[in-house]
Amino acid sequence: MTQRLDRKVWLDFALEELAQRGHEGMRAQPLSAQLGVSRGSFYWHFKDVAAFHAALMAHWSEITNDALVAELEQGGDAQTRLTRLLQRTLRSGPALERAIRAWAASDPSIAGMVDQVDGRRIGYAAQLLEALGQERPEAAW
Repeated sequence: MTQRLDRKVWLDFALEELAQRGHEGMRAQPLSAQLGVSRGSFYWHFKDVAAFHAALMAHWSEITNDALVAELEQGGDAQTRLTRLLQRTLRSGPALERAIRAWAASDPSIAGMVDQVDGRRIGYAAQLLEALGQERPEAAW
């Protein structure tokens, strides 16, 4: 009997594969084979490969940026939040971060998604710096 995977399992697994093997395997067939399921499972959760890529990048953003910001907003002053942000930035780990950026270098749609995440990261840091009395940094988008 074939196991049934939910969307999050696909996305978590794909991020692991991306970190270990790079973006070349971010397609239905290689991922399905690695998971031991049919490609139908992939297409049950994702309309096509482009939709999968968009979902994967959104998932990466959520776990590496959005969840961190939400957690930081739960308490502490701006200085404490900024310190914690800097300590935990790129919490997806250097291998995944390098793989994402290598993929972005070869795929304009991925590059656009990475730019959006970077913009949110920089914007949040700029917001905290402003709360500490700094002028709005020129690097903020």
